[in-house]
Amino acid sequence: MRPAALLALLAFSALVHAQANKVAGNWKGSLQISAPAEMKSQIPPAAQLPKLDMTLKGDGTYSATMTQPTQQGSTKTKVEGTWKLQGQDLTITPKTRDGKPATGEAAKPRIYKLSPDGKTLTLDLTADMRRAAQNSKEKGADKVTMKVVLKKA
Repeated sequence: MRPAALLALLAFSALVHAQANKVAGNWKGSLQISAPAEMKSQIPPAAQLPKLDMTLKGDGTYSATMTQPTQQGSTKTKVEGTWKLQGQDLTITPKTRDGKPATGEAAKPRIYKLSPDGKTLTLDLTADMRRAAQNSKEKGADKVTMKVVLKKA
């Protein structure tokens, strides 16, 4: 291998490693919903919304646990897969959900936005939610926003 090519490969490898270190670690957060006044009473309080704990490993894999409060306590869903950081976009691709292969919507890659300070990941679910509610006759449903916000632990 030529010295210039070797140097380029080493520089690229260092960059990839630096990006992995930028986001690798534990992240904690929750689902956040905002709605117009006429719909606020239909939105559960924050204490009833799902919580998310996600660990991004330096090898490009992740595991996440979503805890959904219920009247009987809570239910947990565990998802594992891979992640990739490109610029400020963190793409997670689920491979398993509760130990079984992820399929359909559960297998869809999701793109989180990394804040400039590297301490917050945000996944905007508004478009997905609006697609699901497209047939809804609810006044103001088109003004509801939904996102997952994670903070580096």
